[in-house]
Amino acid sequence: MENTVTLVVADIVGEQGGRRALGCSRIVDPDGRVLAQAHPDETALVVADVETRRRAHDPRGWDGHLNPAVSGEFAALLNPP
Repeated sequence: MENTVTLVVADIVGEQGGRRALGCSRIVDPDGRVLAQAHPDETALVVADVETRRRAHDPRGWDGHLNPAVSGEFAALLNPP
């Protein structure tokens, strides 16, 4: 994930107020791997072991994992000459 954090998504299942909920609660690690996921049509408790220690310091800085081709263009839009 771009922010290098564990992502936990919780959703409801079935009809709620005339609308169908998508379900698919899941836990995703900082590298984007799905650690656990509920079936979209079943009520479930989603549980996974997650890494709680701090990630190793990246000597390139807080944005060192970003693609410079993309982040450079974005920075230029925010800070025009």
